[in-house]
Amino acid sequence: MLDRLKLIKIIPTHLLLIVLSSGVSIITLLYFYKTNSITLYGDGVAHLNIARRIVDIDSSSFWIRYLQLGSPWLPLQHILMLPFIWNDHMWRSGLAGSFVSAVSYVLSTLFVYEIAATVGQEISKNSSQTEKDRRSGLFAAALFAFNPSILYLQATPMTELLFLASVAASVLMLLRWVIYQNRKYLILSAVTCTLASLTRYEAWTMLPAGAFLVLIAKEGEVRERLKDALFWSFLASCGPLYWFWHNWVTYNNPLEFYNGFYSAKGIYARSKERLSWADFTRGRLVISTIWAAIAASSCSGIAVVVTTFCAFIGLVKETFNKLYLVNKVWKVYCVGSFLFLPPLFTVYSLYTGNIQIYPLVALGLLNVRYGINFILAAAIVPIVLLNGRKTLQSLLFLLLLAQYGWLLSDGFEQLAVYQEPLRNNRNHRESVIRAELENYLRSHRPAGKVLMQGAELTPIVMHGGLNFRDIIFVYEQDKRLENIENELLKVVSTVICRKDDIVCSRTINSLEFHEQFELVYKVGSNPTLLVWKRKLLSGKRSEKVCA
Repeated sequence: MLDRLKLIKIIPTHLLLIVLSSGVSIITLLYFYKTNSITLYGDGVAHLNIARRIVDIDSSSFWIRYLQLGSPWLPLQHILMLPFIWNDHMWRSGLAGSFVSAVSYVLSTLFVYEIAATVGQEISKNSSQTEKDRRSGLFAAALFAFNPSILYLQATPMTELLFLASVAASVLMLLRWVIYQNRKYLILSAVTCTLASLTRYEAWTMLPAGAFLVLIAKEGEVRERLKDALFWSFLASCGPLYWFWHNWVTYNNPLEFYNGFYSAKGIYARSKERLSWADFTRGRLVISTIWAAIAASSCSGIAVVVTTFCAFIGLVKETFNKLYLVNKVWKVYCVGSFLFLPPLFTVYSLYTGNIQIYPLVALGLLNVRYGINFILAAAIVPIVLLNGRKTLQSLLFLLLLAQYGWLLSDGFEQLAVYQEPLRNNRNHRESVIRAELENYLRSHRPAGKVLMQGAELTPIVMHGGLNFRDIIFVYEQDKRLENIENELLKVVSTVICRKDDIVCSRTINSLEFHEQFELVYKVGSNPTLLVWKRKLLSGKRSEKVCA
């Protein structure tokens, strides 16, 4: 009878969260769709294009389509877009990726509620308090769901929301395993952890931490502990192991995602002079920590960061204070510490120089969205640690909501996570020049195959009205460039290039190229973008083709 009453009590809460979070998601998604803000991020456009290439490429080979996943971006977001990306409007508008993020947002809200409610319930049992779990869960869910930066990112094709959903799911399942010691939760935790590890690299830190927690939290003999720890590690590491294999068979380098030409490390090496100003955190742990905290405050507000830092200290203290207890409370606190792994990984990445962040809105923005990794801990831990202190918990909740209101006081357009892509992509000089080229291509659509360099010019495919099946991409160190006149130029009708890219350098100085192609469009001075058409398709004939 008690179980039935509990079920009746819980189901409406879950339904309420689903309805409210779905409504908020739809409203904000429609707003950003109407304001053409879904594809502001260059990385978001890249995610959409990777998924689109899988279904659009001119090949019937499953293997060739699979290879379009490429590197270094992890593949789960791209794979989940496939049911939507085939639709031309959903691809070009970005909605194919928005749907993945929006569903992840709703799931994340539910998982945050469950984590906070479960931890609160365990603490309540230990402190002789009752009925605090549901209150803590709702407060934490609201703090996550109404975070302004989350509301924008859940409308974009970016990976942040899928990552947060998979991490929250893994933590929730691990929490339930610690409490109930049911093997199904151990399996679900490992599976969701491997899904997270196929979304963002921050999740890879959960593998050693999770294995250690399973080892110490398992009830029974040492042999049983080792058995479960190894079992969890094997399932959870399937994602990284698969990614090592993927990079090996694709690039003959299992670490291509880490040290390859298009990896973050490779891009930084080529742009060291331009980005050297952001390297001051390397080897400086305190500065790296402060800089990550500033990024987090840019995403969620300084009050959120301060309370979460205090909560982290409190969590560590409570964990050690409960170690002597026979019950599971200290283990529950240990699981809660997993929520801090993503922001700690951000600090480590700054310290080692693997990422660069510049989170000062007044001066410039670079990768400020990395601060959103803080939000799971920020929404759950401070609220849960105040479980049983009704007045303080309510005051903290209202304070943090007020902080959100202050962030939104000037509108979504002034958020750091919105301003970053707006400044660095849409309003950037190179993007403005590229937009002019895209306008030309939409009204003068090329006939036949188009040759261009990959990566830098790939975004014009989406916004220029082109399709990947009609594009031949070449990349740095592409062996086909050695015989470009016979292997590539003979099968294309149009060449699109930057004045300084590899396609331009291999063609523009060739007499044979000028005999076959003529310049039909030129825009910009730095960079200069060029469109060349085969002479047979120029003049009057080309007007018919391009109409």
